[in-house]
Amino acid sequence: CYDHSGESKWYIILRRAIQLWKWLVPMALLLILDRYSGHTHFTYAYLGNNKIWTDMLFMLTFTANGLADRFIIAGPWWYFGMAFLLYVIYALFLRKSSDKVLWGIIAGVWTLLIVLSSLGLDNWVFAFRYNSIGWLPVFCVGILLSRHPVYISWRWISLGVVLFVLSLFNRYLWVVSPILALFPVAAVLPLARKESLQNVLLFMGKLSAALFVTHAFVRQQVLAHDQALPPEISGLLYLLLCIVVAWVYRLCLTCFSDNCFESFNNSFRKCGGNITAAAYTEPARQPRPASSQPASANPLFMYGKSILFADLPDSSCLRIECRTRRGFFIGEYRRIQSEYDTELC
Repeated sequence: CYDHSGESKWYIILRRAIQLWKWLVPMALLLILDRYSGHTHFTYAYLGNNKIWTDMLFMLTFTANGLADRFIIAGPWWYFGMAFLLYVIYALFLRKSSDKVLWGIIAGVWTLLIVLSSLGLDNWVFAFRYNSIGWLPVFCVGILLSRHPVYISWRWISLGVVLFVLSLFNRYLWVVSPILALFPVAAVLPLARKESLQNVLLFMGKLSAALFVTHAFVRQQVLAHDQALPPEISGLLYLLLCIVVAWVYRLCLTCFSDNCFESFNNSFRKCGGNITAAAYTEPARQPRPASSQPASANPLFMYGKSILFADLPDSSCLRIECRTRRGFFIGEYRRIQSEYDTELC
């Protein structure tokens, strides 16, 4: 997304850090409150010591991944340090790199992990897998796919699904399993064309970040109180509680951020200014003249990165030109079985 933008590398890094802090900081404050409230529910490991402060410092500075011998605060939170380091590597080194460099990184890291695994150095594999180096191949594949979209036939998808299943039992295929995991997802994508399932996926997609941040603490409480319940019931309870807690956490963050934005905007207006939620998009553009549009197209409107359009015929293809604050883009929009891509520009 940033390959052709005019944003500085330091701005990109700071922006991604803020996006991660948005999810981390509120939970960190809640955990500190839990530790010193006198009624601890989640931070038992920090009773009788003050390590929670150093661990929080490691977590909020995205350096906790250097402690590969233990997880900090919550098991899944290793992801935040890994993700931030990937953003740093991208902004400083990979943003303008060629495809050959990306393929070289993919081959080099996978070779390193396979060699370490064959030598039985699982501790080293573990350390790399919970840091940015181990995930560089996946990240580089994502960059390549953003530059060169591919269309994969069902034959290759089927082969990928089989290889993914085998990777669950083979230590060498396991190294490339993050890429192989894309094939089972691609295999079930046609099911998402159903409107009812689309609504479920959209709802869960909005909750995904909050689920990731909170589910470890929900699991901790369920495991502490589920001894009397059958595994099926405790698993269902865990799933429902995760969704409810994530929904509440996201709602609180959304309300807080909206209130902060409104308060800041009100203060700014007193100084004669105004900020809108679309501060980083262009004003709405006028529709292109009908004579310059393809015969099969209805009027097309551009608003920043959004595309507004009316009923288009199936399998139609439009040539789209739009200007954004990040440069000039020319591309094609395709409608395939009523699926719209609103992120084209």
